[in-house]
Amino acid sequence: MHHEDEVRLIAYQIWEKQCCPEGRELEHWFKAEAVWQERQGQIQHIAKDQPSRTDLPAPRVTRAQQQAGAAPRRSR
Repeated sequence: MHHEDEVRLIAYQIWEKQCCPEGRELEHWFKAEAVWQERQGQIQHIAKDQPSRTDLPAPRVTRAQQQAGAAPRRSR
């Protein structure tokens, strides 16, 4: 969904929650914009907290695997 569509949906939900008042479209739109921005910040914050591939621990190789020439297994 595009930014404007998401904001429109949020504004509509705000409008419904307030019992469908007339003449407050801009108020609802700006509130919806703020809600959307807050959600985007939360999404970006969550994405930053996810480990990157370089943050993962090194694969574990047992002595028997080394001697057998087996490929290392990644720990979970």
